[in-house]
Amino acid sequence: MSKGTVILVLVIVLLFIGGILLYIFYEKPKQVEIDTGRVFFSIYATEKTRNVITGYKVMVNGGLFNEGLTLQNSPIMIEIPHNSSYSVFNYNLPNQSYYTNVQSGITDGNETMRFNLNLIESEPFNIVKTGKLDGNNITLKLQSTNYKDLQTCIKWSKHLIFARLNMDNATLTEVQKPAKYVLYDRCFATSADFTKENSIRYLTISYKYYDTLGSEDFINLVLYDNDCALDSCNSTSEQFLKINNN
Repeated sequence: MSKGTVILVLVIVLLFIGGILLYIFYEKPKQVEIDTGRVFFSIYATEKTRNVITGYKVMVNGGLFNEGLTLQNSPIMIEIPHNSSYSVFNYNLPNQSYYTNVQSGITDGNETMRFNLNLIESEPFNIVKTGKLDGNNITLKLQSTNYKDLQTCIKWSKHLIFARLNMDNATLTEVQKPAKYVLYDRCFATSADFTKENSIRYLTISYKYYDTLGSEDFINLVLYDNDCALDSCNSTSEQFLKINNN
């Protein structure tokens, strides 16, 4: 075998060995990294242009993966397995009334995903009452530019046989009384949303009574929203009204 042939064989062998080593030490770890890769979530919450401290939760594949408080000066950084379904959303701290912002999807490959939980507060109703507890119907004019899925509970005094609610352009459906309103007689869902384009609705109260109505008689209402997502609910707003014959 000539010297040139020997050199050629050695070069081929070295290239072959080099290819194996390259696969073992570079390509294979790279594939493993992709197969077992993790995705970074960068989470922060803002109201208009300012960062806000509020609660957040991260659900992965249907279970709670991480929760805590957002920061004012930097995002929360966590790692999530790739090829996983996820949902990131906020929840209110005491004295907060933000609606839930849910962001969902599936992670894909090694990357950093940024989640800005844009927070919007509910706007309490401006309420104008027409009528009183004197035997005639009572009408409430409800006005808000941002209120989701109005719910209401009603309670009445002993001289009233019943009280009924009716709302324009909405269907009231009786629902189970929430624990905090268990002393009310009945609770209803209206599915009514209030927006800038549809900011006014009228809620009418009709009732029947026996004997006479006195100063001790009343109809009590609580108005609250139903901001629910992923089997949890934010309590963002509630307003109480007491109607009598004054």
